[in-house]
Amino acid sequence: MASRLGNVLIVEDEAMLVFELTGALTEMGYDVLEPAATGEDAVRLAEKHRPDVVVMDVSLSGEMSGTQAAQVIHDRLRIPIVYLTGYANRATIAEIRMAGGGEVLGKPLEIKQLDAAIQQALERRRGNQGNLRFDGA
Repeated sequence: MASRLGNVLIVEDEAMLVFELTGALTEMGYDVLEPAATGEDAVRLAEKHRPDVVVMDVSLSGEMSGTQAAQVIHDRLRIPIVYLTGYANRATIAEIRMAGGGEVLGKPLEIKQLDAAIQQALERRRGNQGNLRFDGA
């Protein structure tokens, strides 16, 4: 079944939050892909499924942080990232900018803000794809 709004990969290591996000985003009309709990899984699943947008927790279990995974996903696939964090300090914001930027949302999360951030990311992606086609790249 084709997504009405877009395919979303959730990268979050808190199972209850994954459950809540999946339910809310599905209800809004997004196709939510198999979630990832580590940065390594995020990269693997992004390469496998090529989502339209990734919702990425900055702080993940495992060896690869959310910003490190986002950097790889951005560099290899040019998929927009919406970041989730419980604590955004200057160092975290600098890491996010180095990883390719994106909207940063604080936890606890407002679903309407997440929806708006995803829509903005999807619009940026559509605009970038249009520019690439126009330039012949």
